[in-house]
Amino acid sequence: MRILIVSSYLPYPLYDGGSVRLYNVVKSLHELGHEVHLVCEIRSHQSDNDIDALKQYCQSITCIQRKLQWTISNVLKAAFSMRSFLSVGHDLPMMRSAIASILETERPDVIHVETFYVLQNVPQTRVPIVCIEHNIEWSVYDKHASRAPFFLRPLLWWDARKIEREERNAWKRSRAVVAVSEYEKSQIDADQVGYAPNGFSPEDFPYVDPTHKSTNAPTVLFMGNFKWVQNRDACAYLLTRLWPRVKKKWKNTYPLKLWIVGKHIPASIRQLYTQDDVVYDEHAPDKTSDIYLRSTVLLSPLFVGGGSSYKIIEAMASGVPVVTTPLGMQGLGAKENVHMLVGDNPDTLADHVVTLLTHPEVYTSVSKQAKRFIHAHFSWKEIAKSLQAVYKQVGDTN
Repeated sequence: MRILIVSSYLPYPLYDGGSVRLYNVVKSLHELGHEVHLVCEIRSHQSDNDIDALKQYCQSITCIQRKLQWTISNVLKAAFSMRSFLSVGHDLPMMRSAIASILETERPDVIHVETFYVLQNVPQTRVPIVCIEHNIEWSVYDKHASRAPFFLRPLLWWDARKIEREERNAWKRSRAVVAVSEYEKSQIDADQVGYAPNGFSPEDFPYVDPTHKSTNAPTVLFMGNFKWVQNRDACAYLLTRLWPRVKKKWKNTYPLKLWIVGKHIPASIRQLYTQDDVVYDEHAPDKTSDIYLRSTVLLSPLFVGGGSSYKIIEAMASGVPVVTTPLGMQGLGAKENVHMLVGDNPDTLADHVVTLLTHPEVYTSVSKQAKRFIHAHFSWKEIAKSLQAVYKQVGDTN
């Protein structure tokens, strides 16, 4: 099939979950024999080398310069219209023109739209559209609004209502919508809803048998992209409410370390906890698998977000047991107390961390069960096949 992928980002370098997902989807679709044409936004920090990393998998790549989001013009357009701030920031006439040209010259069989808010740039066409939803965006904004200062809540709530209207309209325009979690699939009101979760590359995340892990200096890992407010909120919760409880429950004499890994960790986060048992690291190994190799437990207290978390999937594949909240488990279909340990308050989460680190039989069982589960359900090749089935179905009904 000829597949036109329209994206709000160029998926390289692989610094965030969205880029990891789309890069591997493009690669896997190419390996399945499809012809891929990519039209995407590109940020100012991205280079020709980043484009070159995708050329081997794409028949053509067209990059449109991403415009600044936080401008007076965008704020005013959103404030005095029924359009959301998110939608205004991704309204790109040059992208619309580029897509129209490809529709005419390449005649794709299907249009794969990565995130609903760039669908506005796809001209009216008879080519079937498949909209990929990384999460239900308005629900994420609602959660942010509920946690914002009270004087900002009405404004954020109103913008979330605009996003909801736009997102539902995108679903209506699409021949199929694809969710990345079973829960979100159940929440999407569309004629045809598919499921293609986030995944991992087995060759990139080798499993480390738990018997080879050292227990004399356990390292609890928190990892996230700090440009996202949900990761900053999760880390702040960890440092102020959760980690002190872990330390209080820790009765062993050997040291326990919290390793916080991420790009651009803000000073406001670093100031929340300044003792030596917490290490802030912006220069961790480039290979994520090397980070898991040095970690004993992944602690991921997620309270805002959607979809499924790459760091959780990759940690489970690598043999690192996961302690998370119900939201962290939500998109996976994993079983509590079998594939991961789950808690909804700091005391329970702290108990789970200590249990894993002090009970080798629990640690080994969770590690091995999680690895089997992830390898069975979350390889990129299988996920690309799921998308391929959706493309074929919408193409057959065209």
